Amino acid sequence: MRDKWSHTKFSRVEKPPFSARKSLTFIVVIIPLIMGITACKKRSYPSVHRFIDHYSINQKLLKYEEQISAIKSFEFDTDNDAEGWEPVNDIGNFIVKGGKLHITAVNDDPYMTADVDFDADQVTAISITLKVSQGDYGKIFWAPESDSEFSEELSEEFVLVPDNEFHTHYIFTEDLSKWKGRIKQFRFDPTQSEAEIEIDEIKLLNLPIAERYRVEPAEKRWRVIYKAAINNESRNIILAIPPSTIEQTVYVPRRAIFDFGYGILRNAWGSPGDGVQFSVKLTDPEGETHTLFSRYIDPKHRPQLRRWFDARVDLSPWEGKRVKLALKTEGSHPIEPPFSRKPDLRYDYAVWSDPTVYSPKVEQKEPNVILIMLDTLRADALGCYGYCRPTSPNIDRLAEDPHSSLFTRAFSSSPWTFPSHANMFTSKHLAMNLYYEPGRLYRKELTLAEVLRDAGYNTVAITGGVYVSYKLAVDKGFDLYWETPEPELGKIDEIYSQTIEWLEKKKTHKFFLFFHTYEIHTPYTRGTYAKELPRGRIPDEFATNFSPGDENIRETISTGTPQEKEYIRALYDGGVLEADKYLGLLFDKLKEKGLWYNTIIIITSDHGEEFWEHNPLAADHGQSLYRELLHVPLIIYNPTSPTPNKLIEDYVSLLDIFPTLLDLLGIEGVKRQQLMGTSLVPLMKGEADYTHPPLFAEVKKMGTNIRLQSIFTDRYKYIYSMDGGHEVVYNGFPITIKEEELFDIKHDFDEIQNLISLEPGLLQRAKDELQQYIKENLKLLTPPPPNPRLIYDEELRKKLKALGYIH
Repeated sequence: MRDKWSHTKFSRVEKPPFSARKSLTFIVVIIPLIMGITACKKRSYPSVHRFIDHYSINQKLLKYEEQISAIKSFEFDTDNDAEGWEPVNDIGNFIVKGGKLHITAVNDDPYMTADVDFDADQVTAISITLKVSQGDYGKIFWAPESDSEFSEELSEEFVLVPDNEFHTHYIFTEDLSKWKGRIKQFRFDPTQSEAEIEIDEIKLLNLPIAERYRVEPAEKRWRVIYKAAINNESRNIILAIPPSTIEQTVYVPRRAIFDFGYGILRNAWGSPGDGVQFSVKLTDPEGETHTLFSRYIDPKHRPQLRRWFDARVDLSPWEGKRVKLALKTEGSHPIEPPFSRKPDLRYDYAVWSDPTVYSPKVEQKEPNVILIMLDTLRADALGCYGYCRPTSPNIDRLAEDPHSSLFTRAFSSSPWTFPSHANMFTSKHLAMNLYYEPGRLYRKELTLAEVLRDAGYNTVAITGGVYVSYKLAVDKGFDLYWETPEPELGKIDEIYSQTIEWLEKKKTHKFFLFFHTYEIHTPYTRGTYAKELPRGRIPDEFATNFSPGDENIRETISTGTPQEKEYIRALYDGGVLEADKYLGLLFDKLKEKGLWYNTIIIITSDHGEEFWEHNPLAADHGQSLYRELLHVPLIIYNPTSPTPNKLIEDYVSLLDIFPTLLDLLGIEGVKRQQLMGTSLVPLMKGEADYTHPPLFAEVKKMGTNIRLQSIFTDRYKYIYSMDGGHEVVYNGFPITIKEEELFDIKHDFDEIQNLISLEPGLLQRAKDELQQYIKENLKLLTPPPPNPRLIYDEELRKKLKALGYIH
């Protein structure tokens, strides 16, 4: 290689004569200089300026110092003095020696207790420094009285690192809705297995949010600083602890407006404080300062102010000029004193939400995008996929539009909600390198919403939450991420109303909207088709609120008569009809607002639903990789160009949505080789020589003994159990997991006949192809953070229970 490079022409370039060098100097130096001057005169400025993209909060925050106070410390400095802690259960050795509390856990439920006495408002964090030999998580319980029974409701977990090294773990009590009043007793579970444990110290801290940023693990830190949720809405933020000034120089485009949100985080609502004054000032080129906005809010004393606020300022008087915009926060009302109270800035958690200067566009060249996710919708429950009931007239009309492509064989990568969405948003099989599926989306993974936001799209999500909650980081890349509060749990009327409200006040530049609903998911509440049918043994309380998780209905499901099965399926179909009705209303609204002919619409689902096809259970999912759980609808309406190939029968994946949108929108700069999905545009154009790669799906559900992988083409499908064949109880129903299955899905689409014993040669080729696919794609995955265990907060647990995921 060295010899090859040493003989290139670059190594023998000779200097030209002086006269030629003068001419060359003029060409190389003078002409570009002139062109540069000309270019400066014609300089164009971006029509959108987002403050958050030009602001690094780290340095500002690190300069912000506050006093950290320890309300109570257990430091175990004196031998044989446990400082009030007593062993209660499954603990053998329990002794303080050498500045450490040494514990031997002799079973799987070790815990100790201590009496305390403090006001919950005094403590914003608990720090625990310990080392442990085994275990996944530790847990703190608290109680208002010394003799109270400890309950799960008053507890919080943290992830352990069982490597026999000391680690400091933090529980941020500001995030706990039940952390209030007087605390009189603690219970500490250091692990949940037999283990050797050493505790260095336990501290109850008054920890400012700036210090929280410094101690928070990197995987979570970005959510503390760059994202915030008030009520049930997550937004991009700039943290502005008073007194603060965030100043940026901005070019004001034609007819410019300045949109921004603001609020005080809920961590401060129950804490001492006297509110925050928000103001926006503009300094023009002549040096004159103008106050554009000013408002004081105090959500602690005025509950009606516990929400996001939005404001809009007209900048047209300064169009064509470069101005300085300053966002200011002050720690109390500038005129009215806080009634002799000393301002307590520690709890003034003020935030600005996505401040943006932009010019409304009369004509928008790039199309908008709406991705509609009808959670739990089987493909064969729609009329356009051949279903007998008229469940989907509006979806069917969209599928018949000359600008639409209908994919008859689209498949999800997972049979349940979170991994299916996470895989779709990243175009990667994120659990491929893990024992279990991750509990949240990793910060380093690139998402579809991030790419579209970087391309200038306003990214918005209106969702049912729960397994697509912002708490699981699926809001990564979204400017605004709204999820339904209790008790609606993602029913489509609420999702539709919120969507229309956003459309009415949306910014006038292009948008990407993610629309998600649990309307079709259990509990089934729509009885349109079921009300005229006999119910058999189905009791009254399940007639229009059907969920399979209740033990009172399990026997009926597992031994259901044809009439009972028909009734349950009719309840499911009622949910499909209800969802379709509101999609029709949404389509009408898009036409009314002039958005219909400039908006790409994608309709799909994250997974299907089982109705006795392979197991003695119904109205459930997550337990297998069979067709009924993976085959989902996929309809792409693209009004910007006619689609020659309306009906596409190739096998495709939801991972293909990401690269397909990149092609449809003409977005470059994303390394396609880093995505596992494939663009569907060649299929939509009818290119005959296009062949889709094999499809892959998997399920590795934590808390179950179900770990399955599958690979399939348009002819064969292979399913492999990573734990061999076995019996498992899933949501109260006994099901059988087979070690291997092989189906000829071209002739056996419903996957009835297992060919394992009939096609040994084909079986080996399928195994080899599965391993080859995994080997080729593993290198695309980001290494996960240690112990990616998901810890649900109290609010999320309630929603999971309502949807039947936990009991």
